Amino acid sequence: MVSNRTKVVLLALSVFSLAIFGLRYAFAAPASGDLVKTNGSSVYYIGVDSKRYVFPNEKVYFSWYKDFSSVKTISDSELASYMIGGNVTYKPGTRLVKIQSDPKVYAVSANGVLRWVPDENTASTIYGANWNRMIDDIPDSFFVNYKMGTDIGPTQRYDRTQELANATNIGTDKHLLSGVGSQQNINSGNNNNFNVPAFIPPVSSGGGGGGGSSPNINTNSNTNLNTNSNFNANSNTNTNANSNSNSNSNTNTNTNSNSNSNTNTNANTNTNTNSNSNSNSNSNLNTNTNTNTNQNSNSNINTNTNTNSNQNTNTNTGTNSDTVQLISRDIKDTSGKTIVARGAEMVVADTYDSDWIDAAANDGANAVRLLLTLDAANNMTPATFDTLVGRAVSHNMIVWISLFTWDGTHNNVIGSALGGGNFYSLTAPDGTGTCSSATPAPCYLAVWSRPWLKNLIAKYKGNIIIDGMQEYIGTADPDTEAGRTEWATVAKANIQWFRNAGYIEPLEIMSSYQGRDLDAIVEKGSSIRAVDTVQVNGYPQTMFGWQAYWADSWYKGWQGNLLLGGNNTITGAQAVHQFVANQTFPIEVGVDNYGGDTALEYQAEIDQAAADNVSWLWWSWGDAGVECPVNGAACKAYVTGSQSGFAGAAR
Repeated sequence: MVSNRTKVVLLALSVFSLAIFGLRYAFAAPASGDLVKTNGSSVYYIGVDSKRYVFPNEKVYFSWYKDFSSVKTISDSELASYMIGGNVTYKPGTRLVKIQSDPKVYAVSANGVLRWVPDENTASTIYGANWNRMIDDIPDSFFVNYKMGTDIGPTQRYDRTQELANATNIGTDKHLLSGVGSQQNINSGNNNNFNVPAFIPPVSSGGGGGGGSSPNINTNSNTNLNTNSNFNANSNTNTNANSNSNSNSNTNTNTNSNSNSNTNTNANTNTNTNSNSNSNSNSNLNTNTNTNTNQNSNSNINTNTNTNSNQNTNTNTGTNSDTVQLISRDIKDTSGKTIVARGAEMVVADTYDSDWIDAAANDGANAVRLLLTLDAANNMTPATFDTLVGRAVSHNMIVWISLFTWDGTHNNVIGSALGGGNFYSLTAPDGTGTCSSATPAPCYLAVWSRPWLKNLIAKYKGNIIIDGMQEYIGTADPDTEAGRTEWATVAKANIQWFRNAGYIEPLEIMSSYQGRDLDAIVEKGSSIRAVDTVQVNGYPQTMFGWQAYWADSWYKGWQGNLLLGGNNTITGAQAVHQFVANQTFPIEVGVDNYGGDTALEYQAEIDQAAADNVSWLWWSWGDAGVECPVNGAACKAYVTGSQSGFAGAAR
């Protein structure tokens, strides 16, 4: 799923060492323009000035290179003969950047020159409608690598195509001269600031050379290597949940009588009126009112205990009968019908977006994720959101509800009709942490506290799944066990908050690492769901979201290591079959056709999802329908017209 896509800072070059760990090369003398490493070092770029340049993190690296196939291995002594020349900056034209302490968004020009993008229209003109998914956060410690240029405006344009064409290599971008380093000013003084990142503490000064700031630079790359062990941890519980599916079916059969008694207790607590009418004379009326869901509980109570063993009761029968339900790994509508969701994600900011919803439904989509745009610039109101959600419900769609903000230029001010306030400065609900751009999870809860949103969800609760935690941004490294534990802790707190706030609808928790960490769900999903006090037939009403944006080989290796152990790799489609389809709870899969995400693997992923009855949502939908930037018309036709796509969805 996509929020405003302000991403967490990833690992430094230790990530690169892991990703190419299995490669073998003979030592070879590097030339200018080469990528080099030793058997235990990070990756460096060798400049024409005979210096080596550091990649601060994997995002910068992948703005220049698509993989690690061109990396050469050299000896430790040869690597040490190259002085550090400075840090590599983003390739011009590839990404927009910002820092968390400043809402301004910048385009990157040659030699790390930043040019402020003043408004959404300018960003959209240069980077397209999905510009807000192309923003990377630069850690404050690396921001000094960049220089401020002129703001982009009518007379000071930014030609993205020309910027990309000019950036033929890193040396050209940095204006390096043979034998003379253009980064001499970086090697004096400033290195102490930008090359000691906050997420990697310095180690001992051994191995440094050249005096001045060089020891800090070498220290950091060595420290990065030490974090590689985090990738090799936690492959223990990959498939333990598979056996649960068998035990669950046994439990359903064996606990029919127990769940029935629980139903009586809970129904009395929640809706005494309904339970009394059922027991006296109005069982038929109750059956009609509650459609199939409550019919099952009544028939079981009376005579048909085996009629529908998987839907015997609701823990909260009086309220949950009117909502979507999560039973084992299935999503069920209010009639008890299993829905395998196939739909699109839409950032909605105008009532005219109802046309998008109609078009997706006409293509066969049975689900949609609506990201409600909060920014004052869009002038949205509770009534306009009601119109959009109501339109989706009129098509009998399952509707995921998310919150969205993009207008950093105006401090992410929320529209007054929606309660106002600066999104990243809202007062967080008690016990949920501090609302800020660095920890935005409590900010979302602050908006979910507002009466207009509660009323909207209550009105359409029969079709709603709430995004209880969107793409998580925290303080710990997201691909470490500490990062996963932090994600799980916040997820539990969010679930408890929603339930205490009175929300009874199913919740979806998006996975860690921008939604891409499937292993985190496999490892911690059951313990997270256990805190959910809203249950149906003993099933907590919490599910998970996983972004299958794994086209890059790094994700296949990272998750393959965690899920399968060793140096194994796994594709997104294989993960759908081997892990998503074998959990005891639903996992909604995110798919797209963006080059850095799913790329051309979308077809294999949705084909496998169809074979395994796994729900998926497509990022994203615009005026032209399904967005397919890599594969164009062929992608659109497959997503909407194939039996694996919208055309094969059932409502």
